[in-house]
Amino acid sequence: MDNDGRLLIWGDDYQQNLGQGGTGTTNLAVPTPVKDTAGSGVLSLAPLSTWPNLTQRAR
Repeated sequence: MDNDGRLLIWGDDYQQNLGQGGTGTTNLAVPTPVKDTAGSGVLSLAPLSTWPNLTQRAR
């Protein structure tokens, strides 16, 4: 996860296990933002809790 809350993935996309959609295998050598469910934007996460100690652990 980067400082903006975006999830990043990288690695071997064997059988589309990186979750980027498509039918081929696109290996990612560098961290790349995960696409949203529509496949057009970037998936981000919000804090899991309003309690500071839980939010820190989630990051």
